[in-house]
Amino acid sequence: GLKYGHNEVCYPATLVVGDIMKFMVEHADERDKYVVGITQTGGQCRATNYLALIKNALTTAGLTDVPILSFNTGTAYGNEQPAFKADVKLALSLAIKMLHYADGIAAMANAMAVREKHKGTARAIQEKYLAKAEIVVDKKKDKLLFSLLDKAVDEFNAIETNGIEPKAVGLIGEIYIKYNTFGQLHIGEWLQEQGIEVVVPSIFSFLMQAFVNDRVNDKFEIDKTSFKSKILSYFIKQYVSSREHKWEKIKRRFRYYRPENNIFDMANDASGVLNLVNQFGEGWLIAGEVISLSRAGINKVVCLQPFGCIANHIVARGIENRLRKVVPETGMLFLDIDSSVAKVNLENRLHFLIDQMQNEEDEKASANIMA
Repeated sequence: GLKYGHNEVCYPATLVVGDIMKFMVEHADERDKYVVGITQTGGQCRATNYLALIKNALTTAGLTDVPILSFNTGTAYGNEQPAFKADVKLALSLAIKMLHYADGIAAMANAMAVREKHKGTARAIQEKYLAKAEIVVDKKKDKLLFSLLDKAVDEFNAIETNGIEPKAVGLIGEIYIKYNTFGQLHIGEWLQEQGIEVVVPSIFSFLMQAFVNDRVNDKFEIDKTSFKSKILSYFIKQYVSSREHKWEKIKRRFRYYRPENNIFDMANDASGVLNLVNQFGEGWLIAGEVISLSRAGINKVVCLQPFGCIANHIVARGIENRLRKVVPETGMLFLDIDSSVAKVNLENRLHFLIDQMQNEEDEKASANIMA
C-alpha cells in the first residue's frame, strides 16, 4: 500500500489499496483475466477517494489496462458500465441474509472462544459454517442460510465449556478495523487469549443507521426527502425488520445470546450526547454503541481508530468527555492504529485495562465479604 500509494491517506486505505496491488502485481502476467471492483459510499471519507487511489496505484505498477468497477449508492461516481449489469434486488436480498448470518456466526464464535474447554473448537465451527454458506450463496440457494444458522446454533451450544464466566469488553470504532482482524492487528483475538469475551456490535446495525440519518437530515433540511422516497423507505424498513425478527428467533436459541440493539433506541441514547446530524465517520453510532453496551452490563469499551481517519477521530475523541458524564461507570480506551504502530504498545495499554477490570472485581469481592 505504501509502495504503490503514499502515507498521506488513512490506514485502512493503505491496507485496501495494498491488498489489491499485492494480488494484481502477483498476477500481472494474466491481468487480462481480472477486473478490480471497489465499493464506494459517496460519503465524506476515504471511500469516496478509493477509485482515484486504486487507479493511481495501478498506473504506478504499469497496469493501466486493468478495468475498475465502482459499486456505489451515491451519485459522486456515476461510473457507467454498459457491459456490466447487476441484479440489484437479488444483490440486496443476498447481502441482507449474509450480514445476518455472518453477524450470528461471529457473535457465537466470540462468545464460545473464551468459554470452550478445548481451544480452537469454536473457531473450527465458525470456519465450517462460513465455508458452507459460501457454497450455498454460489448456488443462489440463500434461503438455506436459515437452516444453516439453526444447525450452527446447535453445534455452538454443544461445545464443552470450561466453567469460567469471562469478563467482557466492547470493541467499537471505525468500521474497517472494527471488523477486520488483520487491520486491527488481531487485537480481538489477543483479548480472547487473555480470557476476555469480545463483544462487537453487529455490522447490520451500522447499515441500519441509514434509516435514522434519512429522518434526521429531512427534519433539519439537510437533505429533503420526497414523499415517494419516505413511503419507499418505510416499506423497505418494514421488510428489513421482518427479516431481522426471523434471524433473531434463530439466534435466541444460543445459550449466551445477546439481543440485537434497536437502531432507533441507540439513536435516542446518542442524541443525549451529540446532535444526530453528526454523521461523519461512524457519526453518532459510537455514542449509541457505548451506551447500549453499558445498558447490557459491559462497562469497558475499546474504541479502535485508524490514524488519519479524521472524521472518526473528531467524532470519537470529541464526544469522550460527554460520554463519560452519561455513562460514568464505563471505562473507555481509545487506540490509534496505523501502518507503523507497534503491536506491543497497543497490548501494553490493553494490559492496563485488564488490570483495572481485575482490580474492580477484587474490590467488589472485598466489599461483599465486608458486607
